[in-house]
Amino acid sequence: MFLFKKKRLDFGDLPTEVRDRLETLELVMMEGGDPLPTLEYVARVFPGYVPARLNVAMCRLQSGDIRGAREAYTRVRRDFPDELGALAGLAQVFAAEGDHGQARAYAERAIRAGYEWTPCYGVIAQAMEIEGDTEGAAESYLSGYRKSPHSWDYLEHYCRLKGRPFVPPTEEGEPCITLDQLRSLVAYFSDAANAPDAAGIRPGCDNTLRFAEIWAAKNGVDVIELYQFLNRHGGFCDCEVCLNVTELLVDSEAPNGPPET
Repeated sequence: MFLFKKKRLDFGDLPTEVRDRLETLELVMMEGGDPLPTLEYVARVFPGYVPARLNVAMCRLQSGDIRGAREAYTRVRRDFPDELGALAGLAQVFAAEGDHGQARAYAERAIRAGYEWTPCYGVIAQAMEIEGDTEGAAESYLSGYRKSPHSWDYLEHYCRLKGRPFVPPTEEGEPCITLDQLRSLVAYFSDAANAPDAAGIRPGCDNTLRFAEIWAAKNGVDVIELYQFLNRHGGFCDCEVCLNVTELLVDSEAPNGPPET
């Protein structure tokens, strides 16, 4: 008996018509459509294209079909044992089933293997909180937020566990830095992001607030308050700070604009 290992497929390996359908899925969801039929079709016809299969499993989990999600993730692991996305997905399945110990174990395995997916940190934090380790849970939530600042609910959980005030991005709040400090922050990002390293590579934005964090440490600014301030003004990564938060500077320099704080 011969066992044939399934071959992975990249996006470019798919037929043009299939790629076009996948590229319209975001628009389909924005219009209230269901992406699952397209994802299931691609997963069935092109089982080597793992992202479609992982997204099928995620859609099932999000819809409450925990059993279907477990089966989908398990099949991916059977065909591709090294697929960390399936390992991380099963961590979420175990959490949904209430088996938080197993969920934490799977999430920690995925992270140790280099799959630092924000939901993994959430799974670990939830398990720690249930175990009574509120300090560890808070730090895990913060780690998840730092990996993906658009997941601002993780920052909210951190503040809740730490007993700190939290103002969500949807509400107004007091600024924690002055306009001059905001100019300094933007200038710092511009300089740091364009400064080549030893290999001549310009680091740029990596979809986090890492340069904002370094600037805060250098300037004695509370980084938790800074996160909230930036998020409230559309700054969920360093480049969004430059694109969105700098609108405050434009407004301040307009006729009859707000005074310097």
